[in-house]
Amino acid sequence: MTQRSVLEHPKTSGFISHCGQNSFLEAVHAGVPMVCIPMMGDQHVQTTKVKNFKIGITASKDLLTAVGVAELVDSLLNDQKVQSKSRKLAEMIATDDSLLPNRAVWWLRYFLRHSESQLQRFVFPKSPSIGILDILTVLVAAFIVLSS
Repeated sequence: MTQRSVLEHPKTSGFISHCGQNSFLEAVHAGVPMVCIPMMGDQHVQTTKVKNFKIGITASKDLLTAVGVAELVDSLLNDQKVQSKSRKLAEMIATDDSLLPNRAVWWLRYFLRHSESQLQRFVFPKSPSIGILDILTVLVAAFIVLSS
């Protein structure tokens, strides 16, 4: 049995995770709210998304005691806003590509249906990016070095 099949089971109502990329995407797709306990690397990025979209709660590994975990689970299961937002986000990203002629049409319909700014930040998160001038500068410098 895969993690995805467990998350997609109708009786699954919460997920305790380190919030790695795959676990995060599977939980979001299934509409299951999360208790995120990030340990390293990109797990903090997904945990920030969970906080920003209010589709779960976050905790530090210091709370990994019997009482701490029980309180986290209780908090997650009794927060109707988190439950609702998790399901809504799953509905917003659900698609059956076989029903659409191509991906461009799907994205157009998607943004027409869901124009909320938070959703757009989920799809296109702000992140450090390299500008076109940075790329051109490196290419010109490489060309000069290689041609001399």
